[in-house]
Amino acid sequence: MSFTPQKLLSNAVREKCLSTLKELPSYFGGKLDNNETVYEAAVRETEEEIGINCSEIDIWGKMPQVQGREGAILITPVVGLIKDFDVKKLHRNPDEVEEIFTVPISDLCDRNSHGNFEFNNFFLPVYLHKKHKIWGITGLITHMFLQSLLPEKLYDFNFYNKKYTLDELMPSKL
Repeated sequence: MSFTPQKLLSNAVREKCLSTLKELPSYFGGKLDNNETVYEAAVRETEEEIGINCSEIDIWGKMPQVQGREGAILITPVVGLIKDFDVKKLHRNPDEVEEIFTVPISDLCDRNSHGNFEFNNFFLPVYLHKKHKIWGITGLITHMFLQSLLPEKLYDFNFYNKKYTLDELMPSKL
């Protein structure tokens, strides 16, 4: 049996409840509830934010933790598969999510869509997809995922292709 991943799902552009980060594309997720595992939180947040029931999710595992903005939080990316994925099944929670979009993995592998943003002497990957710029922690998690999943001949990144400024990435700034 072979598996060819087609799309990476991104939960884009947070709504009012996250006012300082609302223009940043991000994956669904949130804080752990009492005694909750990262897997339970990932499934719960997926259901709360995009309406996918836990029975429709096959958890593959978790990635290494990533330090969040200003080092205030640790993010544990959880990777999984939405079974029988159909974008029509997604139901956006308007209190938390402004827009949902998917990105074909082939687009993320296109070297012409790569760039970088320098933050505190650290270069963060930037991916372009139509009107969206995937960057910041979401860009870094995307890069880590693709680098782990795909062979180098398919994911040969080129983040020095273009350097972005904060104004180009986020017109209203943090």
